[in-house]
Amino acid sequence: MKHLQRLVLIILLLLSLGGCGLIPTEREDAASSTTSPLSGVTAIAAGDLHTCALMSDRSVKCWGSNLEGQLGDGTIISKSYPAKVSGINTATQLAASYHTCAILSDNTTWCWGKGGNGELGDSNYSSSRIPIAVTGLGPAKSIDVSIRNSCAVLTDNTTMCWGNNYYGSYSGSTPSTIAGITSANALSVGYQYFCILLNNQTIQCSGENTNGQLGDGTTTSQSAPVTVSGISTATSVSAGFRQTCALLNNNTVNCWGLNSSGQLGDGTTVDKSTPVTVSGISTATSVSVGGGSEEGHSCSLLSNNSVKCWGNNDYGQLGDGTTTDRSTPVLVSGISTAIAVSAGFRHTCALLSDSTVQCWGYNNQGQLGDRTKASSFTPVNVLN
Repeated sequence: MKHLQRLVLIILLLLSLGGCGLIPTEREDAASSTTSPLSGVTAIAAGDLHTCALMSDRSVKCWGSNLEGQLGDGTIISKSYPAKVSGINTATQLAASYHTCAILSDNTTWCWGKGGNGELGDSNYSSSRIPIAVTGLGPAKSIDVSIRNSCAVLTDNTTMCWGNNYYGSYSGSTPSTIAGITSANALSVGYQYFCILLNNQTIQCSGENTNGQLGDGTTTSQSAPVTVSGISTATSVSAGFRQTCALLNNNTVNCWGLNSSGQLGDGTTVDKSTPVTVSGISTATSVSVGGGSEEGHSCSLLSNNSVKCWGNNDYGQLGDGTTTDRSTPVLVSGISTAIAVSAGFRHTCALLSDSTVQCWGYNNQGQLGDRTKASSFTPVNVLN
């Protein structure tokens, strides 16, 4: 009986301490969690299973899968809410895949996350939980990454790449110059290939070409850049798994390559080795192609600040409230104030004019940032 009375007293004491705030309770932990929308965002980058945001103070926050350290917070714990990247306070650009890279205000480049193919560029073949400087890279003005590699356009308009693309133009854990490119404006890295937008508004691509993703009218892989057929007025380019899209100066979009899920947006599911016009897009201001697998999708920001997407929709990544694939663009539900869009593996995010972010699609690792791991067929707020 005395033992029972003693146990009851101990329980009452513990409950009392918890009520005084000396011992945290589940109720207090839940109450202390901030659930307001993430704000102060100036740019976004959707990776394969994570997402990152450039903040107005030039810091970076990331959320989603962190198994390779791609959130950059010093851990390998995945998070369904934004976590601050360690040591980055002057970022100007971001790119994300299974690793993340940022260009800083001094034009240096830092990367973190998966590094087994040398894609972090630090002369090693290992992952990093915190940002590390890319070795031997000149001052950069543009950056993009894919699952095994990274590329940057330098301020002198040359291009350097690192990692492993298996097609001979570069390979290694430190940057290599891409021969013959002296007038690069921007670039995009796909799965085992890359495309470069030149200052004359043409595009050159190099690497794997199994599905015509180089756009030269063949399916022959190339170790040196070849010119995309029929493109002479491009203002941006975006490469995905094996499909590529370009925004033209008349606000239309052309795509080429793999089309198994309608990701070229031309109303068919037939691969194309030369560019075709995306149906119904005439006021585009940007285009983003998702990567990671054959079930790709693409999205465009329109001049009225809405977003249209097309291609695979297994997880709701098109944002139209369904899981139906679309071979022509559909309007993303509820998005009317977007100023940027970024397509990931099976999710998509939009930056809104009030500096908040909404995401939709696959969420198995928390890559939508809404403090859940439930996929969503329509946009949800990224929460602090």
